[in-house]
Amino acid sequence: MLASLLALTSPITSPTIAAAQSYSWLAYGDFRGQFEPCGCDPKTDLGGVQRLAGFAQRERALNPEVSFFDLGNNIAPPGAEGDRATQEIKDQYILEALVRINPAAMLPGRFELLRAKWFGEAWGRLKSQSKAGGPLPYVLSNIKDASAPKWLKETARSYIKTNGMAVFGFTWDKSLSPFLLPANSSAGIKRFKILVGNEELKGLHRILLFSGPDDQLKALLKMNLFDEVIASNRASDAAKPDQPDRVNEARAIVRMTSARGERVLQTQLGGQGVLRGGAARRAEAKPLDVLFSSSKTSPGITALLSSKPISWLERDSLNPDVWRGFFAAYEGALKDSFGERAKVRLADLANTPYAGSQACKGCHGQAYDVWLKSKHSNAFQDLIAKGKNHDAECVGCHVLGGSEKGGFVSQEASPQFMNVQCENCHGPRKEHAINPAVKPTWRPAGDDFSKICVGCHHPPHSPEFNYKAYWGKITHGPMKD
Repeated sequence: MLASLLALTSPITSPTIAAAQSYSWLAYGDFRGQFEPCGCDPKTDLGGVQRLAGFAQRERALNPEVSFFDLGNNIAPPGAEGDRATQEIKDQYILEALVRINPAAMLPGRFELLRAKWFGEAWGRLKSQSKAGGPLPYVLSNIKDASAPKWLKETARSYIKTNGMAVFGFTWDKSLSPFLLPANSSAGIKRFKILVGNEELKGLHRILLFSGPDDQLKALLKMNLFDEVIASNRASDAAKPDQPDRVNEARAIVRMTSARGERVLQTQLGGQGVLRGGAARRAEAKPLDVLFSSSKTSPGITALLSSKPISWLERDSLNPDVWRGFFAAYEGALKDSFGERAKVRLADLANTPYAGSQACKGCHGQAYDVWLKSKHSNAFQDLIAKGKNHDAECVGCHVLGGSEKGGFVSQEASPQFMNVQCENCHGPRKEHAINPAVKPTWRPAGDDFSKICVGCHHPPHSPEFNYKAYWGKITHGPMKD
């Protein structure tokens, strides 16, 4: 349909776009192990691999010459919390998806290099399964010597030429110093001046993809070698996507301004948005249902185009027909992993410390009725409705004891522990339910229940969480009953 639409209007290679700038790029990154948005709150329901896939298809249909840049830091950081088996599935499928996007250049970020052993094994699995068509287009200009990981030496180049651009890459972390050059060293300065001054690159638009701390970024900007610098996000490794990123767009996308007044744009946490540069800043493909919703006639070329520095990957970016088999395989892998996890956890049910909310009902009827009318009592149904009841990372916040011994195992094995229940906040109560004379240990210490709440009610799950306001929705008498 899009091809027919363009045939009715001016060609996309007309001066409308081409005269603006001779280069065009779209940049993404910082998925940080988040394969898809949580979906718990519409305000932070942004990003995700599936939306990026649909977005890429749409943009390339409008402008086949656009170059995609991957800023890295797409797998989970070392030591990330959560179910390890589930996270490795997500990381593996993120890697495969980004290979499928077929970017012109990929920067190996800190996380890819800090987890170099796992990453090399994951890349090897892709090759052995014939899911990778060739070497990854990695660009890393500051590799120091032969001590770098094998997969990096085999794939990374000092620069990549693509559609009127020369793309360079820089990643830095102190722990990576054995094989990376810092930008504020004489060797680093010399390396970049030699590379950028290459006669082969004369006349090309020079772009640097950057991942690292601000002191290294300032040193690179001081060299005045690049026309544009695109950076991965500087937020801490434990940071989560948040509502202000979307609300305050100017703050969210600008990392730094150089002495020459140039802005360094940064990618968004969780892959929430895609940065736009060159002609792509003036040409954005809109969903066809949006274009035709207000008129039955051809909207024309001007309706196809808009000008913006970032496209947020909202729900209208989703095209369920793109890579349908790939995403079905991903859900299947999660379900299989969840089944294996349930088998391991099943034995602990025999000695569970939990009683379940039904056991509380007899003595605490009023509190039980309040709970029954709350969203907590139907939390697991939300997962079933979204088909996420086999994703361990989602299940943990929708059940009782999802990550603890004797807690929820599966719908079939422990239906009594589905949903968020009394013991999620008050702690295990089986012994107390059997004999009320047994005084339970209160959790958490000091009765600061806000510490329990934020385990699940945090960005991007609950970007507007306020303990006092939320407690008002579930209040059932004194804190201690």
